[in-house]
Amino acid sequence: METVKLSFGEKGGLLFSSLNVLQLVGWTAVMIYSGGAAANSLFPMEPGTWCVAIGLLVMLWVFIGIGNIGKIFSGVNFCVRNLAAWALGFGLYRFLLSRGFETPVGLTVPVMLATAVLALLLQSIARAMERTPAK
Repeated sequence: METVKLSFGEKGGLLFSSLNVLQLVGWTAVMIYSGGAAANSLFPMEPGTWCVAIGLLVMLWVFIGIGNIGKIFSGVNFCVRNLAAWALGFGLYRFLLSRGFETPVGLTVPVMLATAVLALLLQSIARAMERTPAK
């Protein structure tokens, strides 16, 4: 926006900055609506509920600030990893159950051990990725 001021002056720069903010607000509204429609197709709710929820998340992101979002993402990353391990363990359990696979101790204990090993493996991969410097 500073280069616009060179050609259009201080007031012209303010005009183009205002138009840029209006454009960003418009695109944010379009993206919130698209996200709400996508979420509503997966998890149907009252019209607009997902749009309000996504809008609130965007506002939370703005208030937290881009500098502090990394701390939140690290907690979210931990939850997503554990949820992925749980989902894979549940899928393994259902797969083995549907195939009639049986052990002397049943299916629960072996699948729980496999899920725990998977969770530890995901944790060690995440730690290794954190230590590896970005190129």
